[in-house]
Amino acid sequence: MLTIDERLVDEIAERIAKKLRNEQRFDFSPAKFQKVLVDAGELARAISLSRPTIDRLVSRDKIPSVKVGGRRLFSIEEVVGSLKKASLN
Repeated sequence: MLTIDERLVDEIAERIAKKLRNEQRFDFSPAKFQKVLVDAGELARAISLSRPTIDRLVSRDKIPSVKVGGRRLFSIEEVVGSLKKASLN
């Protein structure tokens, strides 16, 4: 049976992590992520509202969206923020 020194395993893991950090070309911190946009159907499922309700909120300018080509897209985070803000008023 092969026995492995735990200190050796930790040292190898740390060396691998250090090498990966040094070779990293992109900043993967959450602040650098682009917002994910979803269509109305995905938004409806994500926040448990019906598609007609989403369409009504859009037509009344109650939730933010962007048009890309012929598609209307939403940031779930921004929509939830808008709905929370509206419920406080």
